[in-house]
Amino acid sequence: MEAAFGLAVTLTMLMSTVLIAASLYSRRVSIVIVILLTALFLTIEITFLVANLIKFEEGGWISMLIGLALITVMWLWFRGSEYRRKLIVFEKMEPFVQTLKELSNDKSLPQYASHLIYLTTSNSPERIEAETILSIFLRRPRGQSLLQVRLQRVDRELSPLSFLRWKMCVFGGNPEVRKARAFSNF
Repeated sequence: MEAAFGLAVTLTMLMSTVLIAASLYSRRVSIVIVILLTALFLTIEITFLVANLIKFEEGGWISMLIGLALITVMWLWFRGSEYRRKLIVFEKMEPFVQTLKELSNDKSLPQYASHLIYLTTSNSPERIEAETILSIFLRRPRGQSLLQVRLQRVDRELSPLSFLRWKMCVFGGNPEVRKARAFSNF
């Protein structure tokens, strides 16, 4: 099993070098420095790889198989997300505002919550996803206000805490809610 471990470590080193080179290039570090550093590390790591390729038959194929499976899952997830984004249809919000107000004021329906919150991918408060509006009218939930919330990444830099930097954009709702925090960072 140590054969699989050695090959996995060597491939991880190679991937790290390629990712560091891409990161340095995206930060506009001199191309000469990026090429020299990358060439230095790749020379050492390719030497390790050649030495460890002998272990491929002794169990190294396991780490290659697991890596291939993970790459396949990530690629399928990425492509599926692209297809899903293409299928989202947006509607103008204006034709639905009056009906939503009537739904909110309809006392014959039970009130689920004071604020109904829907996550959206819309960049504008004037547009709503067709699937969301259809869900509202089919299920007929009643609340005092309808809020569309869009979460946006604040920074593009990858750091251990970068997943915490998001901006929340709130569309809709009553004026007190919008006044409280139309845009909040968390």
